[in-house]
Amino acid sequence: MPPVYDGWLFTKSSFSLSNALISGAVATVTLVGGTLALNLYENHGVQYEKIDGERVTKRVDGIASRTEVTENPDGSIEVVRVSPFSHIDYVSYTAKGRDEKVDRVFQSSGPFVRTSRSGSYLRENHFAKYPDVFEKADRDFREQIARFKPYLKR
Repeated sequence: MPPVYDGWLFTKSSFSLSNALISGAVATVTLVGGTLALNLYENHGVQYEKIDGERVTKRVDGIASRTEVTENPDGSIEVVRVSPFSHIDYVSYTAKGRDEKVDRVFQSSGPFVRTSRSGSYLRENHFAKYPDVFEKADRDFREQIARFKPYLKR
């Protein structure tokens, strides 16, 4: 006896929990795989120089995460970390000198996360009040500079 259409999207005999799980798994793998493929295409081992002399190098850190290091003509270095699945989804460190101490930190949280640490911090103005922000930024900045060392001119 053929299945009877009762107004639902699927007939009772053709829809089962296993079909739904398989469809969900295929959709998840496609979404994750597509996100990773796009991230790899746009950010893995990419290096270019802008017309104003900035040298940009990008590396992939995860499915949708990346790190970007920019060497500016004035000798300063900016490290940008983008990680949309963490509580701080965007952080940028700028160091003006060669002492590898971060002079400016900018961080922002994702759209569904509320944190008091979103904002812009200047070492000269905020170090006394937020030493933990700068200690973490200095440590991560040094790690990223070591990671990108083969690609940097300095």
